[in-house]
Amino acid sequence: EELAFLRAGVAPISACPNEIIARILLVAYTSGLDEAGDPTEILLCISQARTLLSSTRLVSPLWRAVAISLTQLWARIHVEWNRKQRTLWLERSGTRPLDVYLTVDSRPPERWEPAGDIVGERDLFLHSSRWRSLSIRNPGGRIAGEFLRRVTRSIDLKSLESLKIWFGIAAPQLARYECGGPAPRSG
Repeated sequence: EELAFLRAGVAPISACPNEIIARILLVAYTSGLDEAGDPTEILLCISQARTLLSSTRLVSPLWRAVAISLTQLWARIHVEWNRKQRTLWLERSGTRPLDVYLTVDSRPPERWEPAGDIVGERDLFLHSSRWRSLSIRNPGGRIAGEFLRRVTRSIDLKSLESLKIWFGIAAPQLARYECGGPAPRSG
């Protein structure tokens, strides 16, 4: 009996039940993200989560398989990732609601790529009916403006619950800022 107890204490990590592995991954993945308010904090949490997911293959094949099967782990899409990686995350997210993060950097206008290339309209926009939240950091350039025009004009946003926009520029002469649209649903 004592030997069995000691063996259980040193059992290989790959012997954990799938449910426990899933819980560990979910807690580690979401750690800090819900409390993050600043866009930099959010991106740091997403980066750490991405590192966590890519590291599961180093633990064991079982941990990697469990991670790939957990659709909630793949439902946060950061638009600046390359298209191949974004497509992989979209596939793995299944039918879950998506949290989309768009970062527009401060590159000079002549170096900006066409908005369609940056936002990956072919893959990301096809899933717009699943967008639960959309967070845009540093809008103010042509890319963010084009992205917002496409979002408000031509895609299905019925499931969008949250829209966050962080301005990365000072605008001391801004006399008015208007945001219009249908009134939010009453809860």
